[in-house]
Amino acid sequence: MKTVKFNEEEVELLVALYEDELKEAESYIDKLQQTLSKLKKQAENVKAEPTRTGKKRGRKPKNQPREQNRQPMERKGEESPRVSKHRNRN
Repeated sequence: MKTVKFNEEEVELLVALYEDELKEAESYIDKLQQTLSKLKKQAENVKAEPTRTGKKRGRKPKNQPREQNRQPMERKGEESPRVSKHRNRN
């Protein structure tokens, strides 16, 4: 692995550069915290309003679920309590 050697001037420039970047980052964080505190104050003052307006979307519900409309299946060999039009013609 290669090593990089810096002289005294280069080290001082790098240190100054990183210190400036650190100060800028800290000031940015302070601005964000101030903005957040303002937003929190405004959110407390605003009353909650209903977001829904107008009609509901989507399909309307059916009167009865589909499962209640179905009758149990007949087994082979058993007579149905219902009389079919085509069965038992005499």
